[in-house]
Amino acid sequence: MRSPRSDVQVEIHAHLTTITLNTDEDRYEWCPNGSSSPLPHLAIRILSWGLQTTPNCILCNLADETRDHLFFDCDFSSMIWKTLARKARCSPINTWPQLLQYMQQRSCPKPERILSLLAWQAAIYYTWTERNNRLHRQCSRSSNSIIISASTLIKNKISSFRDSNPTLASSIFQLWVSN
Repeated sequence: MRSPRSDVQVEIHAHLTTITLNTDEDRYEWCPNGSSSPLPHLAIRILSWGLQTTPNCILCNLADETRDHLFFDCDFSSMIWKTLARKARCSPINTWPQLLQYMQQRSCPKPERILSLLAWQAAIYYTWTERNNRLHRQCSRSSNSIIISASTLIKNKISSFRDSNPTLASSIFQLWVSN
């Protein structure tokens, strides 16, 4: 770590030396006023703001909105992910824990790995953006429209690699357009 340049940074450094790291899996729980709550923290926060919302998924209205449902158990988001995943040559797993494990442990050539990560990131980004647009702006798009936008984003990101690594960019682009 860099040398601290203020009293606050000295205090932060001192505090960091008191933290013991371990290999246990992280678990997050929001405890308003020191008490644990069974409601997801985002729902509690939204309710505390006085916003009226249902726990239902705003994309499909078929299940409660949870991380696992939204990414990608929901029929709407699953359509986006499956289309992008197939195009990126990766397994269109729609169960979050299994998908996360698959993406972390996937063994494949570098261009294919980068492409699958780009597709996964685009699917997450566009799913979350669509959710927020429906919730806060009362406007919605079809899954096909989102897939087109995500595909354009992926192509643009691939082309941004050209200056630093034209061979890699070409390999990734060939994978993307060949499917």
